[in-house]
Amino acid sequence: MANSAGGAVAILLVLLSTPSGTGIGETTMLYCTFDWCGTAAWWCAVGGLLVGLAAAGAWVWSTRAPWDPLGGDPHAILSPDPDLQQGQLNMADWNQAAEAGRRNRIAAALTAGAVVLSSAASLLSLTPH
Repeated sequence: MANSAGGAVAILLVLLSTPSGTGIGETTMLYCTFDWCGTAAWWCAVGGLLVGLAAAGAWVWSTRAPWDPLGGDPHAILSPDPDLQQGQLNMADWNQAAEAGRRNRIAAALTAGAVVLSSAASLLSLTPH
């Protein structure tokens, strides 16, 4: 399994080039002509759907980052001094923004994975006419 990291590259390399015409300036289409291409395309499509749904859930989750001015301490109270209290509130804002950013990175990575899987499904499902 030492070569499993290059498996995705190998799949892309097996796409065979078939000219769509014989004239100058005509485009060349890539087709996967192996028997397993349809099955791989189906699994990529299903994986893209599932990862895309997980990404949608992650985007919703990212909007619900907690705001806690007491820093998670159940025995803490806000300072009676207005300047210190404002500092506690600012720190809660910053912590919430940092957590929302972390959650956004997770959601973006899942979205990127869904796009890659869906693109692979589209490319693998191309067949010559």
